Amino acid sequence: MRTRGFSLTELLCVLGIMAVLAALALPSWRHATARAAVTAATQQAMAGLALARRTALTTGRGVTFCPTTDFIQCSLQGREWMVFVNGGGALSRREPGDALLRRWPLPREVRVSGSRDHVWYLPQTRAAATATFEFCHPGWPALRRQVIVSQTGRPRVSSVPVPVDHSTALRCP
Repeated sequence: MRTRGFSLTELLCVLGIMAVLAALALPSWRHATARAAVTAATQQAMAGLALARRTALTTGRGVTFCPTTDFIQCSLQGREWMVFVNGGGALSRREPGDALLRRWPLPREVRVSGSRDHVWYLPQTRAAATATFEFCHPGWPALRRQVIVSQTGRPRVSSVPVPVDHSTALRCP
């Protein structure tokens, strides 16, 4: 009587083919997850800026948006973001009486740099601090996106072009 099924040799051949295909797909998978993380960080920043601007206009008080390490001081070294109502103290520092409106973590492995460590909105239209935040992933430094805040307070997203001259190595801060 003959049994149906696969031989050990056939099973090992199929597993070997699957391992080769998985090894070929891994770089694409890592690139896709890095691109998704940079995009998520960009969209989170856009949402935080919209919240800060809207809150400043509706409450009549100044609002600050920034990365932070301790939810008190703004710092580009921070791994989290915060939006807080600024009660009149330093623009880049949350005082004990300042309400924390929202906080959220920066996606893992995404790094942020910028022209300043905070953006603040006044309670008038067309009144904000200009700033640029750049997001990148250390494993894929060519995946860069910027959030640029204009003097009117409107943010926009821009992709950072990769230099044609490849002699200058891209680095992620």
